[in-house]
Formats: sequence, C-alpha cells, structure tokens
Amino acid sequence: MNFAVYAKNLKKFVDASGRTHRSISKELGIGETAFSRVIRGIRPPTYKQFVRLSEILGVKMEAFFEER
Repeated sequence: MNFAVYAKNLKKFVDASGRTHRSISKELGIGETAFSRVIRGIRPPTYKQFVRLSEILGVKMEAFFEER
C-alpha cells in the first residue's frame, strides 16, 4: 500500500467534504489527535476505519490509492 498517496488523497477528500475533523473522528470512534495522525500520514487507519472513511466521505476505497 502506498500510504503517502493514501494520506494525500484522504486529506483532499476530507477537505472537499466540508466536514470537520472532529465530526469525522467522532463517527470513526477515534479521537481528533488519532485522526490527525491518519490524515498526516503518521499512522495508517485500521481496516475498519478505512472502510468507514470510505462510507463517511462517499468515496470508493480504491480512489484513496489513485495517483492524482
């Protein structure tokens, strides 16, 4: 998995959603600090979090790994 591409795309999708990090992290069931680490590429999400992010942001899972 190319985590740098994933983190870059995740940030774009989160920004485009207009949602706050707080609201997304709450839906994921993790703290804002943990979510911030995922967005900055410091730590990968769990598979469950990855699937949930896809649902929350309305993005297909494979879109996170597409070079843009």
